[in-house]
Amino acid sequence: MYARCRDVHDAANVFALMDKSDVVTWNSLIFGFADLGMNKSVLECFRKMQSMGIQNDQIKMSTVLPVCDLESGKQIHACIRKNGFNNIILVCNTLIHTYSKCGCINIAFSVFSEMVSRDLVSWNTMIEGYRIPGATLQLLVEMNKSGNYPNSITFTSVLSACSHLGLADKGLEVLHRMKTNFGYNPEREHFSCVVDLLA
Repeated sequence: MYARCRDVHDAANVFALMDKSDVVTWNSLIFGFADLGMNKSVLECFRKMQSMGIQNDQIKMSTVLPVCDLESGKQIHACIRKNGFNNIILVCNTLIHTYSKCGCINIAFSVFSEMVSRDLVSWNTMIEGYRIPGATLQLLVEMNKSGNYPNSITFTSVLSACSHLGLADKGLEVLHRMKTNFGYNPEREHFSCVVDLLA
């Protein structure tokens, strides 16, 4: 509550009075720092928890990962494997996002490939991370075959990838295929991407 009200001082004071061996106590502080964009504090809390031997959970891993740089992300990835969280969809989706934003698309795709099962977010995160039209179109086809059907976000990501690379023909092909191959009517954000692409 204090963190949500941007009162870090009182949040820390309440935390100081609580049982430091309780994972929920630490999670509350980490979530509060994450909500405030205090990335350094999130990582400091996580490292302190590790040094105290406090149990990790999938929610904490998924909260800490987005604030990581590549080095921290790899360290937490090692913790994920050690704790057996590498088959949990939420954790894998966050790993894919973290590696993609750090420019390590091959590692992101490796995580994606090793997933036992994937949800819509898994596919969208990988497609958004790739930003390579040929690869994103291939993923789009594979996604459709898997039974996870593309949504508005999926097509926005693919069109955005085409726009960033100035591939007008590919972008127009995607817009056409949305209706013919996937039965999806383009929406305003898709036409906005195409306007940006053509401009």
